[in-house]
Amino acid sequence: MPLFQPHNHRAFTILEVLIVLTLIAVFAAIAVARQPSTHVTLKARKLALEAHIRYAQMRAMNSDSRWGIAIDPNTDQVYWLFEEIDTDTTQQRLLPGEDGITVDLTAKGISISVSGTNSFRFDDWGRPLSGGAYFTDDLNLVLQKDVGSETISETLVVTAETGFVQ
Repeated sequence: MPLFQPHNHRAFTILEVLIVLTLIAVFAAIAVARQPSTHVTLKARKLALEAHIRYAQMRAMNSDSRWGIAIDPNTDQVYWLFEEIDTDTTQQRLLPGEDGITVDLTAKGISISVSGTNSFRFDDWGRPLSGGAYFTDDLNLVLQKDVGSETISETLVVTAETGFVQ
């Protein structure tokens, strides 16, 4: 019986290891290079604004004061939640999921254009109003972003009478 018996070792060759590492590097480079689509970013901000409007409506329906959303008319890129304390006094409030009192879309390059008023609120039944009058027409909020030579947009509608947001 020989002193040393040959062992049947199985291992990867250096070539196989290099091929696997190269494939991992290629897939990692593709994954890192992918950025969120501009359309996805705009859609996400639309859904966030929709949730914020519904939050204002819910707060109005569950309290004795009116709650609403105001869009900065100077920039059209900043909006905030407010509570109407009385007919002459409003106070900004923190929106859920946001870091500050205002939501600033400037860094994302998104602007909001509104058909009608830049500030609206809801009564205790959830009906939208601006000033002292209830909406007679739907309020359209259009979020826009310039991408190269084209402008993409997403539209949000606050329905008159019911305040339904779609």
